[in-house]
Amino acid sequence: MTWNDIVVTARKHNHFCQVEELSKSARDIIHSDWRGVDQVLSIRLTNLKRIWGVVEEGVLYVLWWDPEHQVYRSTFKDRYS
Repeated sequence: MTWNDIVVTARKHNHFCQVEELSKSARDIIHSDWRGVDQVLSIRLTNLKRIWGVVEEGVLYVLWWDPEHQVYRSTFKDRYS
């Protein structure tokens, strides 16, 4: 897939999230290891499963495998799980 496929065509499922909207543990890791990063990319694999990473110069640096959607708590998931 191209970046256009990932973040434009499939933007409903794959999108950037502000670091400050993530869980506290995720924020702590980003603030200590990735200073200056203000957003991360969430790539949806299934309803709950995500890969999270930082995109720099067209490269995705994977930060987390998130099989239970814990890095960013979705209100949709909370209401319907």
